[in-house]
Amino acid sequence: MKILTQGRTAMVELPKEIWATSYGTEGRAGVLSSSYISPCLGDYDSIGRAKAVVKELFDYHRNGKNSYIMPEQ
Repeated sequence: MKILTQGRTAMVELPKEIWATSYGTEGRAGVLSSSYISPCLGDYDSIGRAKAVVKELFDYHRNGKNSYIMPEQ
């Protein structure tokens, strides 16, 4: 499954692990790389929103869809 980043500047293949994490007072969805989140797939207003986006991405993958566009907000 291909994922277009929130900034529409990169496309990544679905990696093994995608995380929602706190980023200051905001939330971030990213790909686990060593011990840090990189590349960032999208930044959101809260960790709750980042978690919702990761769940939506999971649902797309589970339903056999081939691509996902990270929402702007």
